[in-house]
Amino acid sequence: MTKADVRAKLNMICNLTAQIIALKNELTGIDTCDDGLFDELDDLCDGIDSGAEAWEKLKDYYNELDEGEDTGNYPSVIVDPATLWTKLIQPVPGGSLIAETCGSDYDTRQMVLEYETDGCIAQDLALAEVKRGELAVIDGKAKDNEDVDVYTYTDAYSEDWQGRFTIKRSDVEKSRNA
Repeated sequence: MTKADVRAKLNMICNLTAQIIALKNELTGIDTCDDGLFDELDDLCDGIDSGAEAWEKLKDYYNELDEGEDTGNYPSVIVDPATLWTKLIQPVPGGSLIAETCGSDYDTRQMVLEYETDGCIAQDLALAEVKRGELAVIDGKAKDNEDVDVYTYTDAYSEDWQGRFTIKRSDVEKSRNA
């Protein structure tokens, strides 16, 4: 394992530590949680108040490692503990590929794939969503829709999608059970 491998893993530990602390703080004061849970969370976060503090405790180990190949091609994950919004960033030559969870109104869940070049706003590549509730009805689907709509963005000069298709849940199940 190279120094870059270890650095990527240490960065993930720091990110996860920050997320655990934020989730712990969000749970504080909720009446449905017993004191034992808070004791366990306190032990887990023992003496660390932030991801930066976690890094301070780990950076000496990092600095003592031998130099190795550092390609910079390690993915990073960002999670917002309050909303559980998640973003995966994979560096690629010229920028990053990004997979991000998102949601619109109407209880619809979405996942977007983007390409971001260094110093530029991300370009949408594709969006997949399972429309629910009112948005599903507006699109001619049942409120409890389980089919996936996929939108593709093939024109870098337009913010609008250029292609759309639907993958039916029933077809996915049939194809996997064939």
